[in-house]
Amino acid sequence: MSSSLLEHLDLVFDLDRSSHVVNIIASNLKSLSISMLSNTRNTRVYIDAPKLAKLKIQDWNSIYFFLQNPSTLVKACIQLDYGLESEDDEEDKQDYGSLSGPQKEYICQMTKFVGGLSSVSKLELKLESWTNIMRYFNYLNLPIFSNLTRLETNCFKDLLISLNCFPNLEHLAVQLCSIYDKKEKISWCAPDSVPDCLVSKLKTILITGLKGIDDELRLLAYILSNAILLEKLLVQFCTVDGAYIENEREKAYAVWKECQFCRSMLNLPRSSSTCEVVVSGTSVTASDLQCGGVVVETRKGCTIQFLPKMVDVAGHFVWLRGWPWLLLDFGVSGV
Repeated sequence: MSSSLLEHLDLVFDLDRSSHVVNIIASNLKSLSISMLSNTRNTRVYIDAPKLAKLKIQDWNSIYFFLQNPSTLVKACIQLDYGLESEDDEEDKQDYGSLSGPQKEYICQMTKFVGGLSSVSKLELKLESWTNIMRYFNYLNLPIFSNLTRLETNCFKDLLISLNCFPNLEHLAVQLCSIYDKKEKISWCAPDSVPDCLVSKLKTILITGLKGIDDELRLLAYILSNAILLEKLLVQFCTVDGAYIENEREKAYAVWKECQFCRSMLNLPRSSSTCEVVVSGTSVTASDLQCGGVVVETRKGCTIQFLPKMVDVAGHFVWLRGWPWLLLDFGVSGV
């Protein structure tokens, strides 16, 4: 399709599984949304819209091309996480040199396409294991996103290495879901050098969907020890889904595990003296700053906030209602 007058375009495709070519040529197009409902194969989408300011793509199989990169692009939402997981073992695909065939073509071109978004100030990038282009940013020389200040993604394992592409990032949101819950392992590696944005730019970080395990604590410790200007770190986690536990002792143990993770989080050293850490589980929320509700004060000034219906407070001990045999000590180390 081609039009010199069109400024806003929403496209929804439900194609058969054969190959298709889509050409979008619109010299004055400012807003473009593409949603691919079907699981197509070998579909190519070519975009020539130099004045594009907003772009949204929901498509996990097609390969996209810019005929010329839109230098006026401000906001982009690229959702490549609607397909089924690959049957291949993801760990065998860690090295770029091991890629071949359709996946290599997809990774190379879609990484190049995302690189064409480098003028954006806000980017949402959602990925599956098979479409996880973020893992290969360093191999494929992704350009620097100098204007990007807000990033939202569901990619966890390759996040720190990828931050080198976003030197001015101020606000980061990581909403873990598909690739974290299904096959991807939790382990992560610290990058060779600390990303510039982590040291000198990041102000707020939100991470949701954690499991409350030790390796996550190591990642969070790395962030807090290097984020000099960080103002707020919000972490949401779930160690066990207590709603499906019937045994009272098991429920109490699940709450205890949450409490332990909260305490460990608040004990992590921070390079930012003004950073507030807020940790939320299914039943427990912990924060450095008193924010209402039922709280527990420690001699270090740390406050622990609980769901009001679950606790009574006495000193810095918490007596869990319904589990009178369980007494939790929330003293932070050194108090």
